[in-house]
Amino acid sequence: MPAGTTVIANAWCVELPLTRIRLLKPRRAMLHDETVFPEPDKFKPERFLGPITKCPDAAFGFGRRTCPGRFMARSSLWIGIASVLAAFEISPRLDEHGKPILPEEKYDAGLISCVFSLWVLYRKRHD
Repeated sequence: MPAGTTVIANAWCVELPLTRIRLLKPRRAMLHDETVFPEPDKFKPERFLGPITKCPDAAFGFGRRTCPGRFMARSSLWIGIASVLAAFEISPRLDEHGKPILPEEKYDAGLISCVFSLWVLYRKRHD
């Protein structure tokens, strides 16, 4: 590789929001590899509970340019999520008949992806 070559990692699928032009196909991106993450477009956090699938490091960059705050970021997320789960019971909303309304798995596309709507009930856990 010649000196000064710019290398762009194929880590994520990017879709330009205004034009809806897809720059990378999700099945080819590193964080959407179906051989590592079955059904990569589905929200399945249980996939990381087993010993085989590890949390992907590609999200934090590569080589000398790897994010130096990645360890603090993961620790902060762990503490934040554990604190919320310890303090609250989180459950789906209920309809007029008392049955749970499960949220639709629909996300917006882009560099930062978020769920369109997620309405849940937060109840304070008892001491």
